Amino acid sequence: MLSFSNLGSVRSPQSGRVRRAAALVKSREPGLEINGEMQAEVAVDPEVRRSVYPHGTLTDAPNVLIFPDLDAANIASKLLGKVEAFGRILLGVAHHIHVLQRRSEAVEIANLTALAVVDGQERGELQV
Repeated sequence: MLSFSNLGSVRSPQSGRVRRAAALVKSREPGLEINGEMQAEVAVDPEVRRSVYPHGTLTDAPNVLIFPDLDAANIASKLLGKVEAFGRILLGVAHHIHVLQRRSEAVEIANLTALAVVDGQERGELQV
């Protein structure tokens, strides 16, 4: 889970929110490999991550990066160029909301639809 802070190195409302979210995920899914809050370069480089966070639970490079907000995710995706994105997913309401951007390509629509179906099944809200 990405932030501008590494595991409490900066105390702020924003980094605290990411830190609490990581703790919540760990408490609900203890077997899930998730670390945070951490800076992007720490998250994606195993050697740097081990030096900054030797007690981390990630055994390999991450396959999912969770951004702290839509601004950060959008900026990063635009800087990287063509990336495969799954989501936008709005959480914290009665039901998860899966959002497509205007001009989404067919593969993005298919990916988000598949994600929404699995999400609904996992939450017991959808039977296929």
